[in-house]
Amino acid sequence: MSCLQLVLKHGERLDTDVTDRLKAYIKASLPHAADPRVHFTMYNDNFASLSCFTLIVGGALLGDPAAVETGRGRLEGIRDLFRRRGTLMEYGSPTYTPVNTHIFAELATFAPDPGTRELALGCEHRMWAEIAAHWHAPSGHLAGPYSRSYWIDTVGHTHLLSGLLWLVFGDDVIVNPVADLFPPRGGTV
Repeated sequence: MSCLQLVLKHGERLDTDVTDRLKAYIKASLPHAADPRVHFTMYNDNFASLSCFTLIVGGALLGDPAAVETGRGRLEGIRDLFRRRGTLMEYGSPTYTPVNTHIFAELATFAPDPGTRELALGCEHRMWAEIAAHWHAPSGHLAGPYSRSYWIDTVGHTHLLSGLLWLVFGDDVIVNPVADLFPPRGGTV
């Protein structure tokens, strides 16, 4: 996904040999992304989200319609998962909720066709609903039960959700990653 983002967002600033190397890496990644063991019923939903983006956007970039179709099928799978359960396996995670939200937002931006962009946007909206449902405004963190967190999340320090919210809302967020990480406060994780 990172290689794709570099090519799509900064391709005009890259030398041809760099772009060619990134595209070769993307092409080599497509079979791994298409591996049927990577799906939305596993405990690492972010892997499946990343594979959707890689297959759909990378497949479109490289002219691989089979990759695009496989990615689209996975994206329809996540939509169906949301319809059945309302959430991912990594529900409410201060780490993986922002990762999945970001992936769906990028997919809604870079997918090659309006139907896929609309589907990805619906998944992104569901992820924002997940954030809103677990939001604890006084602390600026997600609250309640969640899956797959890390020490930094558990002790309430700056984490990935802080960065996502800062990107969307700017400096008015309670836990401001720019102010709270650079330089890091003493005694933090």
